[in-house]
Amino acid sequence: MTENKTKEVIEGVSKQVGQAWVKAQPQLQALLLKLVKSLLPALHNLQAKLTSSDVSATDGETPSAAPANPNLDKALKTGRVLSAKTIAALIVALTKLQQSLESETTLDSTGEAAALLNASTEPSSPLAAQVKQEFGIAWKFVKEQVTPKILAFLQLSVDKLDPIATNIWQKASAKAASTPSLVNSWEKLQENDAWKKTVTATAPIWRSISGIAVQVPLSDEVKRILDKRAGTIALVTLFSLLLILKPSHAHSQNIKKVAATPVPVSNISKKAPTSVNDLVKPERGDTPLTSEQIQIAKIQTQVSEVANQYGESLLGSVQTNFKRGRLIVALSDGWYQLEPSKQTQLVTDLQNRSRSLNFKKLLVADAENHLIARSPVTGDEVIILRN
Repeated sequence: MTENKTKEVIEGVSKQVGQAWVKAQPQLQALLLKLVKSLLPALHNLQAKLTSSDVSATDGETPSAAPANPNLDKALKTGRVLSAKTIAALIVALTKLQQSLESETTLDSTGEAAALLNASTEPSSPLAAQVKQEFGIAWKFVKEQVTPKILAFLQLSVDKLDPIATNIWQKASAKAASTPSLVNSWEKLQENDAWKKTVTATAPIWRSISGIAVQVPLSDEVKRILDKRAGTIALVTLFSLLLILKPSHAHSQNIKKVAATPVPVSNISKKAPTSVNDLVKPERGDTPLTSEQIQIAKIQTQVSEVANQYGESLLGSVQTNFKRGRLIVALSDGWYQLEPSKQTQLVTDLQNRSRSLNFKKLLVADAENHLIARSPVTGDEVIILRN
């Protein structure tokens, strides 16, 4: 009896968190959009400085100030060029992300996120209050239930790893200090001009990073974990190695399939059957359909079969987004003439059909592009927003 009650509570909380996430998703997308917009000017400024320093280093040299080490200056110039190219690639990627977010997230006059597909145009609608309340409940659950357990696990792991990592570091330091070849190599490296210039160039960056890190507010639990630096570094290293070395699930499945189903030798020598298209020469002006166009046509046919059961003029249009796994169905104003039971049955049938077509999300809009229903994050019941 207790297990069933616990299971019901967990399912209820997960469903509530899922609904809060669905409704708060536009606001989170808007915050990410603001972050990207704030990063782009800084990156442009840094790229301009790197480019200007490169030009000045190339055009501003005089014969009297000839470099003492041309190879070193050439390496530094190459490093600046590569850094500028890397930042340019990052700017391009962030610009594409900004365009993608702007296409999905609309901001109102105050800079806040408007609801997806104009689901609600009222600035203080009951839906917004419900979203805020449910998101607060979900955040409170994460803060009071999930976060303490994660911090306790991290504290336990760091406590066990810190003595081991400290002992290894002390032994390695003592061994390096007692090895004359390593000591001489380190001293020569410190006296090298390239090393000195690198340290001088990177010192402001480390100072700025340290200044930002000091200003970040941390709880006492996090500070206790970070105080044990050896254990924290060891834990981060082990976690990184686990992510890097762990094979993906798809890769493992492909290896199992190859090992379990070897290709018969007899099938290799068989010739492929002659297609009908090979017997007919292509005529001038033929434009063969792509596989994506054929798939979209099939999807539109199947969705229209579902919608026509509730009225021939009910279906407006069908849009697909294979990259994000979304199926967007636009209905006519006949949606508002349907009974609530038929509305529920219609969106349920559309959801079942979208899942059979391997779409993760279903969005249903009316003729004025208002979001009237969408698939849930958790659970099986479709969320109806307008009826």
